[in-house]
Amino acid sequence: MARVFRMKFVPTISTPGISNGEPGYNTCRNEIFDKFLKHGFVGTGWGYLGLRAGMVDNEIRPLIKAGEQLYTLRLLCQIDKDDLIWVLHNGSYYLFKVSKNLLGNQKSMKEYYDIKDWYSERDISSIYTGEWCYIGDVINVPGVIVNAMGIGPTMMEVKTAPELTMNIWNHRHPNETPYTMRKITDELFWHMLTDRQKEGLALTYIQKTYDCIVNTESLKHNTAVYECELIGENGTRFLPQVKSGKSGDKEYPVEEYCKIVKGMFDEYLVKPVLFYENEEYGTYEDEDLIKITKNDLMNFIREYPYLVSKKVMEVYELIED
Repeated sequence: MARVFRMKFVPTISTPGISNGEPGYNTCRNEIFDKFLKHGFVGTGWGYLGLRAGMVDNEIRPLIKAGEQLYTLRLLCQIDKDDLIWVLHNGSYYLFKVSKNLLGNQKSMKEYYDIKDWYSERDISSIYTGEWCYIGDVINVPGVIVNAMGIGPTMMEVKTAPELTMNIWNHRHPNETPYTMRKITDELFWHMLTDRQKEGLALTYIQKTYDCIVNTESLKHNTAVYECELIGENGTRFLPQVKSGKSGDKEYPVEEYCKIVKGMFDEYLVKPVLFYENEEYGTYEDEDLIKITKNDLMNFIREYPYLVSKKVMEVYELIED
């Protein structure tokens, strides 16, 4: 199956007057990216290492110099035909479908070779040919990609939910042979959502199911105890805690959580609300405690799709019956 990557487009430019941080840097960066779009390729640095497509670790290690990461260099050599690369430039997201990895073989691409010196001065020497697709701003991009853009090295594989990226490409290119994707199950659905998306879904469910609204002022407060405050009839406070993955109740055991939040509002009834993705709630019971299950949220999506965020619905729509 094709792989999905994200590349940080931060070229290391050493030319006087346009080096990183100097006034001409952004102008040159834009110029580089315009050439990428015009000629149908993308690139990054490390050309001086002599990397070649298909090199394996024991071939790469002898080339590594101080400060260079084997992980990044390995990916540069592994990127192959039909892989997809996300790039963020000036607030807009682009998706690049690779047709060929030219590491060690740039001469085969005339458009690159004719201006090789210009690119070398700007540290663009690890080259991939292919096709660009403009995606737009963050609202059109899977949350896992947005999260991945902010962390890590220059090149990184995004292993979580590659189907989301493939699905975007398929929709934008209906006349091409579509990417074949693995079957998406209910369980995989949860793995494909970001923590923030799970939290947002749980809060929407609570508001609809228990006829309450979010106290927007509480969203501004940083509390390690509950996500926010929701207010229902007669001032009843719903105080949710959402935990993704395998974390469960390690931070606050259920009994301790209930005792803490029920002591926060003397004048109102408090209902602790829990959504643990692993559903390990233990045996503690309290008449005011609400435990949300994944099945509760899946049924909610099916019944009220118009209340669910666009990005969560895009993931849900990939599930096969």
